[in-house]
Amino acid sequence: MLPTNVQKFAEAKLEELAWFNEVLKSFTMEQLNKTQWISWSAYHASIQNGIVPPPAIIALLPLFVENAHSVAMIKHSMTVVQAAVAHLNPGQVTISSLCLVDYTLKWLS
Repeated sequence: MLPTNVQKFAEAKLEELAWFNEVLKSFTMEQLNKTQWISWSAYHASIQNGIVPPPAIIALLPLFVENAHSVAMIKHSMTVVQAAVAHLNPGQVTISSLCLVDYTLKWLS
């Protein structure tokens, strides 16, 4: 197993040296071509083959029958968050974004 790892490391090192040589060569040029890249990520992206795997066929179904923005679901989600916070850090006051909106509305009126 070790020889394959050493071989892969040597191949990766050669790829990095090829990028470094391209960067050194670009310093002597006055203007870059459209196919030349200086940054590491752009260079390696340009030498990859353009085979795009097909997208996965999935469906995202709703978790609950009720709407997520109904009063019952909002109360349920706040109860679940409060229980999770109490379990992970007992005694911590639970603050959610809904509490901040409620506090802001009370403060503005």
